[in-house]
Amino acid sequence: MFISEVNFFLNRICAISFTDSDKLLSLSGKYGFSGIAKFRMNGKSGFSITNIPKSQPIPAEALKGFAELGLVESDTAFKGRWDVADEATLSMFRNLLSVPSVVIDSVLLTKGRRTIIFRFHDTDLQNISALLSLPNKLRNFSINFLIENKDKKYFINHIPSSTVLKYYELVTSVPPSSMNLVGDYVIATFGNNWYREVKYLLEDEIHAVYYEKSSLIARSGQLKDISTSEKIYEMSFQNPMITHVFSETTKKMVSILGMQQRMVGKNFLMGMIIPEAVESEFQEILGDLAVKFKDWKPIVSSVSRLEEAISG
Repeated sequence: MFISEVNFFLNRICAISFTDSDKLLSLSGKYGFSGIAKFRMNGKSGFSITNIPKSQPIPAEALKGFAELGLVESDTAFKGRWDVADEATLSMFRNLLSVPSVVIDSVLLTKGRRTIIFRFHDTDLQNISALLSLPNKLRNFSINFLIENKDKKYFINHIPSSTVLKYYELVTSVPPSSMNLVGDYVIATFGNNWYREVKYLLEDEIHAVYYEKSSLIARSGQLKDISTSEKIYEMSFQNPMITHVFSETTKKMVSILGMQQRMVGKNFLMGMIIPEAVESEFQEILGDLAVKFKDWKPIVSSVSRLEEAISG
């Protein structure tokens, strides 16, 4: 599975934690449960999709708080979506995502603290160091670690044991209408041999980090160099199938934690990381994808726990 190849292109990993005014975070501190979330951009603001696995002790008092916050209960999880109202938290997310090589792997809610785990390339180390050293209004802010990314376990060691992560890999065939050297600036820039990791979606533009496997065909005006020697870049793109996945995971409140992609010829591979607690909702999305994007011929080629996927 190609996720084991993608992980190490970004050679630094960092985790920061803090507290803020979020009511669910306060409940987590009071009752000791944990959850995992995905932050999404929405214009100048942002929102969070949070999944709380039911495979952990959750007191009745916490359940009452969930109901007051409007969390949706399924057989395996509590799910919620709400705007990030805390300005300091929103500012930190914005600042991190503005760094070209940063990919946020997960956002954790654990015992009253919010933890952001992200990877980046060491060409951005000075930017990250400056960002984390700036005075900020985040309460109880700490840098848990900032180390070389050389652990084959990815970020799994830092996820609560109650949260099991699954990795899905899809194989698709790019339809001829999308293999347009003139109309598609990704193909025009990188050709058809590259990896990428999605950073975030903003309106209809998806921002990503690219790992070029051959040589640039041309330089797009949107292209940002991260490491020319290692052929790593940042650029935005448009893809209706991926935008659809973003839209449906938002509607169904699925925290899709990572999206890795690989282009080889006309074959397009998609890797996606999700919490097992919302796997049934995610499978519904994949079923819908096969119907709405028949011309891409999406096939689920591999499913496993994340730790098994990255060890292969």
